[in-house]
Amino acid sequence: MIVAGNGVRVSQAYAELVTVAEHLGAAVATTAGGKGTFAETHDLALGTCGNFGAPLANAMIGAADVVLVVGSKLGVTDTAYANPKLLDPRVRL
Repeated sequence: MIVAGNGVRVSQAYAELVTVAEHLGAAVATTAGGKGTFAETHDLALGTCGNFGAPLANAMIGAADVVLVVGSKLGVTDTAYANPKLLDPRVRL
């Protein structure tokens, strides 16, 4: 599972995001700030996550064993105000 934020846009790393997602076979959700950094028509796209996100994207993140976050500070709206059912900020590898 990948969560892509606005940093992908800032660094213009669109192609790299697609390459990593496809290589890993990882579903991609974007934060509100990262919306548009991964084509929502791509087979691995889940849409936006967080407070204003798609229920499927939030459910997939909550169920994931590993979440790779790229280009995001994981602000309060990205984590649904640190809701542990989405991302538990206390758990780090």
